[in-house]
Amino acid sequence: MKFKRTALHASSPLGWDLSLNLGLASHLAYAPLAAAEATALRWGFTGTRVLNAGTTQGLVAWDSKCVVVAFRGTQEYPDWITNLNTLSKRQPYGKLHRGFYRGFDGVREQVLGALQAGMTPAKKLWVTGHSLGGALATVMAAEMQGMVPITGIHTFGQPRAVNEDAQAFLRTHYAGRFVRFVNAGDPVTTLPPHFEHVGSLIWFDATGALKPTGAVRSRRRVSAEPTMTDAEFTQLKAQMKTRGKRMEAEFAACTDESTAAGRRVRGSVLPFADHKLDQYLERIAHHASAGTPFPQ
Repeated sequence: MKFKRTALHASSPLGWDLSLNLGLASHLAYAPLAAAEATALRWGFTGTRVLNAGTTQGLVAWDSKCVVVAFRGTQEYPDWITNLNTLSKRQPYGKLHRGFYRGFDGVREQVLGALQAGMTPAKKLWVTGHSLGGALATVMAAEMQGMVPITGIHTFGQPRAVNEDAQAFLRTHYAGRFVRFVNAGDPVTTLPPHFEHVGSLIWFDATGALKPTGAVRSRRRVSAEPTMTDAEFTQLKAQMKTRGKRMEAEFAACTDESTAAGRRVRGSVLPFADHKLDQYLERIAHHASAGTPFPQ
């Protein structure tokens, strides 16, 4: 897939080409920081800044018409889940997952410095991320609401990051501008317990077709999207700790795309293959080329 920077100049915050190219920017955030900057400049961006503090990394890139903030997710086997808890951070608008809040807070000043360098009132500002990066994008949207004019947020395999109050706050302020993608049985989107998602759901089934996402009832979206229970979450973390090496090998096997069978092999606990960003990008690219109407 070839990155098309002009897709980020789109007038609408919704569209397959826009989502695909923000997904490619999220993919670039996984590269070593120097390589990510060099690639962004080859893509035609005129300025870049890296985000790097603790385990949080990302890239900010801009041209004459837009700025994109892309947060990195997890590199390989998602062992960060073993350290994930259900503690929260209270803010005036609601509660955020404490770990995700701290991850963003560590690069907050770097983000502000990059926006000061690259942002102007006429430019569009996009925020994106896959996996853990999607949670960081969510926190940025909450923490910087009213401070910077975010045009749109697109996340891929986003974990649950906020409580219902913060969810309602973000839904109000980013209505029609926050999209989250879920691929088939991606387990990361079911955790951690006691938190909620943000963004209009676009959900692919195992074949890549769009799944119905239910209707909106009151403040919450009603759908068949699963939530991990406390017991399941505890069991998952215990298995990942005690069987880490074996599960890491199985994760690698289930993400081996050299064979059709390899795409559908499931690990010991959950189908982590569905969490791979490459699968998200393939699904989105297919619908973009097929002319599928973008869900509203």
